[in-house]
Amino acid sequence: MGKNNISKNDLSNVYVNPHDMNSVVTIYLHGDKEFPQDFRKKIVDSMKEINYELSNIGVDSNPDSFHLDPDFRGVNGLMLYVEEKNIRTKMFQPQISQGMFRALSIIIHLFSMSTS
Repeated sequence: MGKNNISKNDLSNVYVNPHDMNSVVTIYLHGDKEFPQDFRKKIVDSMKEINYELSNIGVDSNPDSFHLDPDFRGVNGLMLYVEEKNIRTKMFQPQISQGMFRALSIIIHLFSMSTS
């Protein structure tokens, strides 16, 4: 579902394939760019419906990526992050549980395909 995939910092000429299950970061960025308010809100609201109490979602460089997971060491790319209700710390891809990340990935893909 793309948990071990990140995106490069320059996305100006990137082709977005909404059917590629490993491109969740790029797909999220494309949807957020096309629909800046609605895309993020729909994802957060959908995650709440399945009992993941998120207050925010986004993409950023993870300053701690060198220390978290061998798959991410030495990579200065972009990763998905979530912020849970009552916790204002960004939780990046390596820190997100596999279940939450799968749900998040599926929801991002569904909204991406419904808006394209």
